[in-house]
Amino acid sequence: MIAALAFTAAILMQAPARDARPAPAAGTATVSGVVISADTQARPLRRARVTINGTAMGPGRTAITADDGSFAFTGLAAGRYALAAAKDGGLF
Repeated sequence: MIAALAFTAAILMQAPARDARPAPAAGTATVSGVVISADTQARPLRRARVTINGTAMGPGRTAITADDGSFAFTGLAAGRYALAAAKDGGLF
């Protein structure tokens, strides 16, 4: 019985894995906008891919713009972020 308790205690006291990453900080901030074309007659771009990356988050996130070109990223923690938009192989 004592050996079983010692073995159980040893298992419970193990350190977490070295490669475990902390969960990204959750927040209440939102980044939103509208992607428009660079044409002389600017128009909203639907189905463009918008990517956000930042030091305050884990892996980047991607959104697809709506018919009116709008997008939104919610639940972001305070920090600095970089946005990129792409459609049909071109950057905007």
